[in-house]
Amino acid sequence: MADRLVVHIGDFKTGSTSIQRSLAQMRQQPGAQVFYPGQAPSHARLVRVIRSGRAGKGTQQRFRRLARDITRAPAPVAVLSAEHFQMVSPADLAAWLDRWLPDLAAEAQIICYVRPHAEFLISTWAEQTKLGVNHATLESFVPRFLGARAMTYHARFSAWQACFGARFSLRPMIRATLQNGDAVQDFFGQLDLPDLILPQVSPQSNTSLPFEDVEFLRRFHRVLRNSARHRMKPQARNQLGNRLQAALQTSPLQQAHKITLTPAELDQVRGQCLADAQAMDAQFFDGSPLATALSEADRLVAPRPDLHRAVRLRHLRALVRTAPRLSGLAVKLALTQGV
Repeated sequence: MADRLVVHIGDFKTGSTSIQRSLAQMRQQPGAQVFYPGQAPSHARLVRVIRSGRAGKGTQQRFRRLARDITRAPAPVAVLSAEHFQMVSPADLAAWLDRWLPDLAAEAQIICYVRPHAEFLISTWAEQTKLGVNHATLESFVPRFLGARAMTYHARFSAWQACFGARFSLRPMIRATLQNGDAVQDFFGQLDLPDLILPQVSPQSNTSLPFEDVEFLRRFHRVLRNSARHRMKPQARNQLGNRLQAALQTSPLQQAHKITLTPAELDQVRGQCLADAQAMDAQFFDGSPLATALSEADRLVAPRPDLHRAVRLRHLRALVRTAPRLSGLAVKLALTQGV
């Protein structure tokens, strides 16, 4: 029977996929000390239901099954994990735990990681672009993202701390601060299970794409959006973006460039986020990891490359190979890029 519950709530772009793959692998591990309920990679569906506020008879039955599975778990620790928990108010999550897992709710531990501001902006542009959510260039994305105050961390994480107190654990997603420099090992280290054996998991498939590939995906999704013939639902569009990423990673560029900021863009990030980084450091961390990361972010500054002809041809081949029915869009994209 599980006597402890841990809820891993992300944050976005902090290694959650790798943590979840390791948790899912433990489902197959005899005598595992960690119980990860369900069959899905994460508990994003649970988040959607909690956010909706609707709990019909069928939903309540699923909640009861989940609660039963956790309380009867053949492991001392049960874990729920989804970065989408960030979209749930802390009070709503606490209320859900109190109702459905009353024996574990009072001591439930909330674990979260947070990425430094500049790195989070870059990774968010890449992820949203890959999935077709964003069609803006990085130059246009930076002021818009900053204007939305999406990186005002302090108020958001203070709400979690106010709700869960010392049971809320926030870790900076900075390699030098992580256990053995690894998010997965760091997460399992927080569970305080001395005899825990981590599963052997193959390297994650969603490693970062270079600037050239993300910019191609941006242009492709923009053409796709404007095509009346090839309209896609968001889920299908996201799946296509992931498949294109996988195709591009099978033939990586020999001279790829990381996604970088211009000096002016970094100045914008610092101007908007420095006070937030300092407030975060003062409240949550020893030292000043987030403010230091921001002050040392000059390493993220570099000129952006042009997409030369050979690179564009590689992109189009990946598109035709991944989605043959979109060959017409490939031709259109080729014409707009001058291939």
